[in-house]
Amino acid sequence: MLVMPGLFCAGYTIGPGAVTKLAAAGAQGGASPLWLLAAGGLLSWALLEAGGRYTVATGETALHGFRNHLRGGRWLALLVLAGVVLGQWSGLPVLVGVVARLIHTGWEPTQSPAGEMAVAAVMLGGVYALLATGRFSVLMLLVAGSAALMAIGFLGALSIVGPAPELLARGLVPSLPATEDGLRPVVAVLGIALAAPTFLVRSLVVKRARWSEANAREQRRDAALSALVMLVVTVSVLSCTAAALYPKSLPIRDVFEAAQGLDQIAGRRAAGWFRLGAIGAGLSSIIPMIVVLPLLIADFLGEGVQLRGPRFFVLTALACGIGWLGTLPGGPLVSIHRTASLVAQVFMLPAVVAGIFLLLNRGDLMGGERAGLCLNTGLSLAFAFSLATSWLAVTGLWARLA
Repeated sequence: MLVMPGLFCAGYTIGPGAVTKLAAAGAQGGASPLWLLAAGGLLSWALLEAGGRYTVATGETALHGFRNHLRGGRWLALLVLAGVVLGQWSGLPVLVGVVARLIHTGWEPTQSPAGEMAVAAVMLGGVYALLATGRFSVLMLLVAGSAALMAIGFLGALSIVGPAPELLARGLVPSLPATEDGLRPVVAVLGIALAAPTFLVRSLVVKRARWSEANAREQRRDAALSALVMLVVTVSVLSCTAAALYPKSLPIRDVFEAAQGLDQIAGRRAAGWFRLGAIGAGLSSIIPMIVVLPLLIADFLGEGVQLRGPRFFVLTALACGIGWLGTLPGGPLVSIHRTASLVAQVFMLPAVVAGIFLLLNRGDLMGGERAGLCLNTGLSLAFAFSLATSWLAVTGLWARLA
């Protein structure tokens, strides 16, 4: 394939929500969370490697493996699909609204709902038209190009801000923030690169690349590349905002406040590069979110990875329509997304990590590619972390519904 699966997964994982978390962490805690990003990068590598390794060893995708080889696997696979619907489709309108506003403010600083709705319509219409070609290579290039835009933008902003090396060195020393929220900020930063749908899609794109056991070494390098790209992007965002915004302790609630803070402190060029990176992050997440549900449904049914057919065209058109609703004035879908994402967070990551762990330790399936001590340790730590995120989601839901 012209574009490696790893770039697709890296682009899918880092969106404006992750950028907001990183910017807020950098503005409030400086570079101190850098060690958490490094730890999260290792856990992300373990899950990317696991999803790819299962596919090259068996020729099956992870979701298909859940259904066919695990006790109660059909229900586990359906639970994961339900989580995809909740998490991805509820978040799509919010994400589209953010990207449309970022693009619109590039030439018109004053917010205009009508202008943003037009931008979103053109953006989603263009994406749908390209997807309608039915070529998987087009999908990969779209996401990889957006991921490249993301990396260029954030690295450009970082080069202008120029954080001191000693600032970054201090961030690699493990420490826990003394905040009223306890470990919640730690879990938020650590989990930025750990998105359950990414690891399911990892298996799909590896299968579509037609990699087999002969490509096991190539798959390992690609998983490491994906984790490295995510680490470079996240470190760039955190380091940039830590160097520029931490001395002022600016409160950051979204990417717009982060860009405005950089504009005030580091100048328009830094803010412009940052906005470019945020647009790339949004586009590289929106495109996979539009296609992920029909792809996983086809995967569950054992139909293979295809970007054509009535189901694909209807579901992607519906996803684009739902995404466009995010530009409606007042952001009426934000509250729905926050609740739905918490519900999905309760079970999605634990279910995916547990399922892939069980599959990779089946000697009858994996043969010589069966998980060893290193990978099993990474998966075990990822599962422990997933339980922490699940518990925080439960407490968050209780607080919202109480």
